[in-house]
Amino acid sequence: MLVGIKSVICQESLLIPVFLYGLIKLLLPSAESDGDLKKIVVNVVRPLLALILTGPLFTVLCLCACYFEIARILAKLKYSNRYVEHFLGADAVWSYDQRIGSSVITQVSLFEDQGPDTPERIYNFFRAKHVEVIKTHPRFGCIRESFMGYFYFIKENVDIDEIFVYLDDYQNYNEFHSIVTELSSKSMPCGGKYMMQICFGKTLIEVEPGRFVYPVITRSHHSIMDGVTMTAFICTSYVNNGYNVTKDMFNDLLKMFKQEAYIQKQRNEHVEKKSSLWDRIWNKNVYFHHNVLQHVEPENVLHHGPISTKKLLKLKLEGPDGKYFGKIKEIKKHLNVSHSDVVLGAVAASLTEYYATHDLTHPSFISTGTTFFLKGIDFNDLVQMHDNQPITNLGNKFTVGHSKIPLNAEFLNDPKQFVHALYQQSTSLRKALDMLFFYWILNINCTIVPQALASPILDLFDCTTITTNVPGTGDLVFSNGSKLVDAWAWSIHYKQIGVCIGIYTFNNRLRITLHVDEQFLKNEDNGQEICENFFKYIDKIYESQIFQVSSNQEPVTKIILFIFRLCLSLFLCIPVACFVICMGYYFEIARSCAAFKFDPNYVGYCKGKDALFSYDNECGNTVIHAMLTVEDSGPDTPAKLLQMLREQTINNVLPHYPLLSCTRESFMGYLHYVHKEHLDIERLINYMDDYQDNAEFRHVLNKLVSAPLPYDNKFMWEICCGKQLIETATGKWGYPVAFRIHHTCMDGVTLITFIQCHYATDGMQNIKAFHNILSTLKPFDSKLNFVQNIIKHVRKLWDSGVYYHHKVNLHNEPTSPLHTENPSGCDKLIGVSLESTPGEIIAMIKFIRFKLKVTFSDIINGAVAAAITEYFVIHNLDFPPFFTILNPTLPELKKFISVQDGYSLIELGNKTTAALIRLPLKKQFLDNPEKFILAANKESKSVQDALDLKFLHWAGNAFGTLIPQSLFQRLTEGYDCTTAVSNIPAVQPPTLHGGHRVIDVFGSAAHVKKLRSSVTLLIFENRMNFTFTVDKQFLPADEHVDEICKSISKYVHKIYHNLQSYPTFNIHNFCLGTHKSIVYTKTPKSHYAFQSTQLQVSNYTEFIKMVNGFKSLYCVESLTIPLLTYALIKLAIPIPTNSNHVIQMSIFLLRITLTIIGVCLLTLFILLCACYFELVKLLAKIKFRDAYYDVFVGADATWTSNSRECKSIIQVMYLFENSPNTPEKMKHLFTDPEFQATILKNHPRLSCVQKYFLGYSFYVKIKVNYTKVVRYFEDYNTLQEFNMLINKTTTRGLPYNDEFMWEVLIGKKPIQLEIGKWQIPLVTRYHHSITDGIALSMFMMTTYSKNGMERYKSECDRYNKCFSIDKSKPREGFNLTKFINKCKSILNKDIFYHYDMLRYKEQSNILHRQLSGEKVVCFSLESEDDHLLEKIKKTKRALNVSFGDVILSAISAAFTEYYNKFDKCPPKQILSSNPYFLKTAELETLVTVNSNGDPVTQLGNKFTLGFIQLPTDIKLLANPIQIIDELHAHTQNLKNSMDFSLMYWLFNIFATVVPKPFALLVSEFFDCTTIITNVPGVMSLSYRNDCKVENMFVWTNNFNRTGVTITLFTYDNMMRVTVHVDKNLIENINDIQKLSDNILRYIKILHDKAINRKIIE
Repeated sequence: MLVGIKSVICQESLLIPVFLYGLIKLLLPSAESDGDLKKIVVNVVRPLLALILTGPLFTVLCLCACYFEIARILAKLKYSNRYVEHFLGADAVWSYDQRIGSSVITQVSLFEDQGPDTPERIYNFFRAKHVEVIKTHPRFGCIRESFMGYFYFIKENVDIDEIFVYLDDYQNYNEFHSIVTELSSKSMPCGGKYMMQICFGKTLIEVEPGRFVYPVITRSHHSIMDGVTMTAFICTSYVNNGYNVTKDMFNDLLKMFKQEAYIQKQRNEHVEKKSSLWDRIWNKNVYFHHNVLQHVEPENVLHHGPISTKKLLKLKLEGPDGKYFGKIKEIKKHLNVSHSDVVLGAVAASLTEYYATHDLTHPSFISTGTTFFLKGIDFNDLVQMHDNQPITNLGNKFTVGHSKIPLNAEFLNDPKQFVHALYQQSTSLRKALDMLFFYWILNINCTIVPQALASPILDLFDCTTITTNVPGTGDLVFSNGSKLVDAWAWSIHYKQIGVCIGIYTFNNRLRITLHVDEQFLKNEDNGQEICENFFKYIDKIYESQIFQVSSNQEPVTKIILFIFRLCLSLFLCIPVACFVICMGYYFEIARSCAAFKFDPNYVGYCKGKDALFSYDNECGNTVIHAMLTVEDSGPDTPAKLLQMLREQTINNVLPHYPLLSCTRESFMGYLHYVHKEHLDIERLINYMDDYQDNAEFRHVLNKLVSAPLPYDNKFMWEICCGKQLIETATGKWGYPVAFRIHHTCMDGVTLITFIQCHYATDGMQNIKAFHNILSTLKPFDSKLNFVQNIIKHVRKLWDSGVYYHHKVNLHNEPTSPLHTENPSGCDKLIGVSLESTPGEIIAMIKFIRFKLKVTFSDIINGAVAAAITEYFVIHNLDFPPFFTILNPTLPELKKFISVQDGYSLIELGNKTTAALIRLPLKKQFLDNPEKFILAANKESKSVQDALDLKFLHWAGNAFGTLIPQSLFQRLTEGYDCTTAVSNIPAVQPPTLHGGHRVIDVFGSAAHVKKLRSSVTLLIFENRMNFTFTVDKQFLPADEHVDEICKSISKYVHKIYHNLQSYPTFNIHNFCLGTHKSIVYTKTPKSHYAFQSTQLQVSNYTEFIKMVNGFKSLYCVESLTIPLLTYALIKLAIPIPTNSNHVIQMSIFLLRITLTIIGVCLLTLFILLCACYFELVKLLAKIKFRDAYYDVFVGADATWTSNSRECKSIIQVMYLFENSPNTPEKMKHLFTDPEFQATILKNHPRLSCVQKYFLGYSFYVKIKVNYTKVVRYFEDYNTLQEFNMLINKTTTRGLPYNDEFMWEVLIGKKPIQLEIGKWQIPLVTRYHHSITDGIALSMFMMTTYSKNGMERYKSECDRYNKCFSIDKSKPREGFNLTKFINKCKSILNKDIFYHYDMLRYKEQSNILHRQLSGEKVVCFSLESEDDHLLEKIKKTKRALNVSFGDVILSAISAAFTEYYNKFDKCPPKQILSSNPYFLKTAELETLVTVNSNGDPVTQLGNKFTLGFIQLPTDIKLLANPIQIIDELHAHTQNLKNSMDFSLMYWLFNIFATVVPKPFALLVSEFFDCTTIITNVPGVMSLSYRNDCKVENMFVWTNNFNRTGVTITLFTYDNMMRVTVHVDKNLIENINDIQKLSDNILRYIKILHDKAINRKIIE
């Protein structure tokens, strides 16, 4: 039963340490010259490392096995009787169809012409046999379905006309071949999920002169069987005496591969092979075949880049004499090699000739994958007898071996050398463990590992071609008398392998097929020569002199099953409990941090089932609506009603419900409630838009339903009143009132209770009646006590085969006209059916309930199913046989109301759980719609008898509280359904305060996740009010909504009429709709010559030096981990004021305890990451081989993440003097081969691309094509056009699919950025992961300018002065005194971290908005008379502040002016992120000189971050000096905090070892309004080609959700400002330019104010 566990605990898995030892032996080889002591050390280290790594690997496999078993059990529950079995072993490898085409094996069978009715007889024969085939081979009655990462065989009634089809008409063989070629690119029936298809030709074809036959094409999915099994299946299922024919074929197979070691070894020999394994491990230097694990397939004409979906088929048939099979036997005998060696030798010769003709720069080798059938030793493994009938055991029974094919043109004169070379390859392969290793991967690993994880492992199979050699049969006579006279077959393409060469033998005649991707052939005729040359080289090998080559030639009783299940359940409780504990710990940390961040306005967090509705998506808000109609009492009714609602809300609601004064804020994965100050009650309770009649009111109401809630949809509620009268169903006139409440706050039942309690004068009486009605509802198991419930469920667990309701848990909702997999619509339509005569429908429902013995909900659900079915039928829509509805239900009756201080309060929150009911969509039920009700009753009983409701109730309350929202939202995918049906019990007519009487009520439910329609039933005054809300994407017009809404009531009447005659009645309907509109604004591999050398590590000491992951842990900064942890806990757990010493000591001990726990957990996590980092690094060296250069570490790794919205690129625009030929000179400078070779030699990272592999980024060397990297700008004529090009360029990625490190763009025409100056632009773009602004400035100055090294030395002092102004403190070595002082500061100070970082809470119009990816760049530069640099220095000295304080103050003033102009509620402060360079002492060593005298800049990122609050209060603009004073205080607090140490540790240690997906979670701390970079520039520059730089501008990248970047750069002592903004934040470019200009303007203003202040003082 436990296939996954069994897969782990098997004899092959015992070789895991052996496999690891072989890998380690490759990485740690020992040389012959090594001393004895070193050999002993290496031989001891190898097995130790293998044993250490075995534990984690075996643990991962066990976890995968447990997950596999859980998925398999849930799949059985999900698919129930349709479930057949799961994919195992190699079958699972081929179960996934890629974009490039389906995994289909194709065989063409040719039948003898037995008359004009031959095609029809063959077609009828196969069609009739299909029923028998399904009985003996159930898989052929199944489709492939993916579930939880695995594939399963699921029964499906597939149209037989899709399985057996006739080919398109053809006139000759060439047209037939074209049809077959086109067919090879098509997927299988049933959306590509079916397993087999047979196509029949209706016209004779002439395959050989005078030989006419009828073709039959058999297409089989590779996941169900391989080529040999396919042949055996055809013989045993359709051929007379098929058992003996198959046995003969199998014997031929054994003879053909007699020297293929793994196919003929018996089990005892296999054991002997394992027993001698240790000797081979100890003595051999090469354990694995060296072409496999260290293999990188070189690019060539038949292997480059991803393959396409268009395939070509080439074919060559051996003539009727059949001489080549005999020749192969003779060659095999004389050379003492195997059949495969001869075949591969001929293939190698044919391919070599093809490469010599079509690829003059072809590599020295290519690899081909070949198959070996390990499990095909015994014929009974292939075919078994059952009831005297042979049955083929379907499946894939092979392993894989790789052979290196030499492409040596000199061998073409003596092609037997290819055979010798392939013989040596196969011998080496048999002696290695490659095939056993790949067998373990294919048949064990791929069984239990989910498909998404197993697919990257299969990249080890990368090669140029796949060569299959399948022995066929002779002439066969089928059961219907049809005679098979010829056949050939071909296999599939996989991943990037687009060439498959197939050798098929029929009647001892060879059939060669070439199945090739279209993009690999320059024209369609090229590939044919490969097939034809195969026979030519067989002849050559046969005719040449042949030299002898030596060769070393497995019924459990019910009680045991129950105990086993129980034990397994208890075992699985352990990881679940551990997971919940970890999530609980993380939850407490997140809650404490949120309380501190939002202090003092923090109210609470979203918990339980409320979290299910916590997030709104782009297509709808999770808002429920209660629509009240208030009786008309005069023309001033709307005003009085509005005034009453506002007074009641202010006086009686908000003071007692803090939650209703909050906004919803997301932080660290959870949703928190934050008190909103200064509520605008007039905005929250306001009038609806005007309308004149019911038709216009419909549009107004739907617009309201679709609209977000106030305060950017973060508030919890809104009330809207109508100013005009509307007519109700009973003919009365009234004013509408809409209560709009977010679903996280309360459900529909709670909302009705809330309105009656706080807005109605007779509310308590109505609530009591309402509560009594709820008490009559039967919660599940309400009549059973606790002990009876336990006994009931234990008996159910013992007796029932299905414990959970199999159609509910983790079900797959089918696509229908009301449900798509990814709904995209946003507009809603709403239909309302209001009953005019009280009691009629309710009386009918009572009668139906009594007659059919069903529940109230069953009747409503059945009527809904009938109404939707009728709609689909009337409009001729395709619909599935069923759909699922979500029924909210009360799992237990809770107390809705409580009394506090004499005041009645409603308990807010969601108290319902969800029951998923599957309802039929059957056209034949429409005549007897009561069948819908009976089906709904059967489903609801099944749900009540199962544990679904209890499980979902527990999961909603437990997981909804502890699990972060992104993960919890994924867990709720089991709620996927088509519509929700809410049933709210009867509501008595309330009278609101002020004497306003409610005359009608109806409601509307929320749309959650993929749910885009809902039916709400509310009973008011014994009248049944139906509401149907649907996304406009599914129903295009109001009439369609009305149709379904009316049909619900109609079918209740029809069902009643069918059961008993009843007088007809009329229902008054009006429908409501909405029309809301929302406007939303391969890297080519370089060629490396193959070398058969292994990855070398020169000695053990160098191996230890490689371990950067562990090295980064043992550093000075890591000693601050306890300090950082304690400081964070100190923020989360403050000491109360005026507390006694006992409390203070208790809190102090609690802090220490939590610090120790936190440090241990953090250290354990980082140690695991470090181990994983080192393992990935070793695997990357194997994967990239010679192309591997280095791994991104430290702050460099932080910037490796590229997204569409934010490109991590630093961009510099140089403006050169407009002199003749400047563009050509600059292009020549950047493309000069000798000069660039020198640069790349000194800076090899500049010749690398960034490759992401298993969570980390690596430098991978390529051969740089400078035409892609250095190029001209697109044509422009004006400055405006050039600015548009700059914006477009800023948005675009770097060359080589955005993986390269730099790019240079040169303008051909001058631009006029300054008045009177025409200049040539040049833009350099360098990825932030390779350098920061300072290092880039040094690099450009020392590399490309005249006398660069002298310039650098002269600039060094000026740079140090600039840095010493803004630096926090220089980074020194470990100082014990400073460390002790820091510990004292932690113990004594109340605030350790700078409070701006964790407690920052900004609300502005350019923060927390989605970035678009489109960028706008604006430049500002001072005039020659401004002298801003001197003014900043004077301001600095006058106010005794820093240079940075003045710059930040000017930026703060500019933002203040912007906010007060464009933001209705301008923030009082915003947060900015500023880089700080800690390693200032290393500036002098930033540039060194190599042995050749060339300057070498140490590229990289050497900064940390500081967060500064910029005041933006409009009052400060009157006296801007106050901004400087306030900012200076902020910077001083920042310098005295631990922010720099924390950020430095995160950038340089944490980011090194932690995989990127985890590291990105930390980036939430970097969320701010703007990033400000102040880079001291250089004096005037002249490049070495005499081109003079007249101006420079620099702009850095956006990051995460921060879409505003401001860069200040000085060139030639003149200030330049660049503002880089995402277009989604500030759309008007003039506003951006104004912001940029104001920064320079405020520098002047601050200077004037500072000088005046100094004079006054």
